[in-house]
Amino acid sequence: MKALALRILQWKLTLLAKRVLHRYHPVIVGVAGSVGKSSAVQAIALALGRDYRVGKTLRSYNQELGVPLSILREETGYRSLWKWIAILWRGMRLGFCPADTTYPNLLVLELGADKPGDLDRHMAWVKPHIGVLTAATIEHVEFFGSTQAAVDEERKIIEKLPKTAFAVVNGDDPEIFSALNRVRAKLIRYGMSEGSDVLLSNAGILGDDARTVQGVSAKVSVGGSSMPMVIKNTLGRHSLYAIGAAFGVAKALGIVLTTVSEQVRSYVPPAGRMRLIKGIKQTVIIDDTYNSSPAAANAALDTLHELTTPGLKYAILGDMRELGPISVDEHRKLGQYVVGKCDVLVTVGEMAKDIAHGALAAGMSLDRILSFDRPDGVGNFLQDRIKPGDLLLVKGSQGIRCEKVVKEIMAEPERAGELLTRQYRPWI
Repeated sequence: MKALALRILQWKLTLLAKRVLHRYHPVIVGVAGSVGKSSAVQAIALALGRDYRVGKTLRSYNQELGVPLSILREETGYRSLWKWIAILWRGMRLGFCPADTTYPNLLVLELGADKPGDLDRHMAWVKPHIGVLTAATIEHVEFFGSTQAAVDEERKIIEKLPKTAFAVVNGDDPEIFSALNRVRAKLIRYGMSEGSDVLLSNAGILGDDARTVQGVSAKVSVGGSSMPMVIKNTLGRHSLYAIGAAFGVAKALGIVLTTVSEQVRSYVPPAGRMRLIKGIKQTVIIDDTYNSSPAAANAALDTLHELTTPGLKYAILGDMRELGPISVDEHRKLGQYVVGKCDVLVTVGEMAKDIAHGALAAGMSLDRILSFDRPDGVGNFLQDRIKPGDLLLVKGSQGIRCEKVVKEIMAEPERAGELLTRQYRPWI
């Protein structure tokens, strides 16, 4: 009965969202990819905010319920029948009553692909004018059966675009690059590779000491013009790809690039994406707890390795979920990659124990490896162990909830609602 009610609700919300799109005709920017979608959505919306009345995906609403909710500009009703009735009523008013002159004339929508056919369903009715593909790496393999099937699904965001549309793609990703010959849309590539339409060069971290680092920087070059760009309060060169996507979409829309540069100067990555947070005892936390995948975890470890600190480096790594048959192998590979990147490895979750096994097999000392079944209490344990000058990377898939670890070791836990990811219902 609940499954039937959910299908009916999805059907009604989608019908209303279709009606709204047909009535208001907004420019639609669809964003897909295995990593970096939410960051790209935030950066693109910010970049276009001066030239358009922009609406964007709420939180990470990127599936059957979430996409129409974002179009209707509504939060979920959770389990409240009356809230859902109110949402449907407001959707009816938006679609059929006198036009709302404040409705966005451009929507930036995150389109998720958690299982086969997801992007087919999204693309069938959302019909983006611009499709953005951030990455096509290993993720959600559990529901696809193979890594290639997962990659193929993500690439549909650009392969199904018509000739009149624009495809804005991460040209540094080999899985994307290999599919470009099947793209009919007008192509705009962003990345750090020579020949990119939006070239990100001289990428680096502003300061190499974890205590004084300010963020990441790069030079952005588009059409012969170049400008410096800085993203504060975050780490990792891969954070710059969101800015590249924003410049790519702006180029597709013909927006003056100096305007884009001014707009994105205030860009702050969403919570849980390589954010710098002050820890207790004069420590520094790299909060990357929003989600995890093999490629993203490797990139985070590279950043941890690159920074200097007078204390120890901790890698607190949780489960990487939805990897299906390759889960054990990928977790053990990550464990091997950890060696030499940190001084202490802490794993969180049953799957993450294979990270510990991989690190141990690769030569990491057993007394430098700690494993916990769940995140609750990990931070409390670390409070007695960490010392001033230590640097702690915390990362894991959303299901393992590693933000709980961050909350227990951050210097200002009263700001958790402001600084950490998933500090709202139904997560808390």
